Amino acid sequence: MDWYMRISAWCERWGLSREDAEDCVWDTLARYRRKRGVFPWEETAPDWTLLRSCARDVAVEHAKASLRRSALMQQFMQRTIQDVPTSDPEDIAIEQVDVGIFITSLPTYLREFLHLRLYGYTLAETAQAMGIAPGTAKRYSYEIRERFIEFSQPHTTFSPCDVRN
Repeated sequence: MDWYMRISAWCERWGLSREDAEDCVWDTLARYRRKRGVFPWEETAPDWTLLRSCARDVAVEHAKASLRRSALMQQFMQRTIQDVPTSDPEDIAIEQVDVGIFITSLPTYLREFLHLRLYGYTLAETAQAMGIAPGTAKRYSYEIRERFIEFSQPHTTFSPCDVRN
């Protein structure tokens, strides 16, 4: 007798998909074994009522868990869509131009250092590639950070409130 196909067919009849029904088979057999001490094929007269009851319980639990997972996934997707900021293509283009201006304003040694870091090199790998000491690489990183902060600060000499018609 094909126990696997019989239990799988029961679970499919109770509304589970084929994949979910196949997942339920082994849980059903394990539950039957816990209650009877042996698998159904090891018995001369298996308890069909118990086996069917175990299969039904497992199928119901699996269906509830599946519904819960899909509801949680739907909530997660709704939150994710709400949390994603909308980017204006113009803002992205301006940002890229600003980054380009910042990089070209750096001295050559800092520009080379920054390019290596942007390619994914660690500080140690960057220091080795440039032939400098690790302490110097840390100083370069700090200097780039300071220059970027200075570059990204708004100009205080002119603000929109100074414009008068």
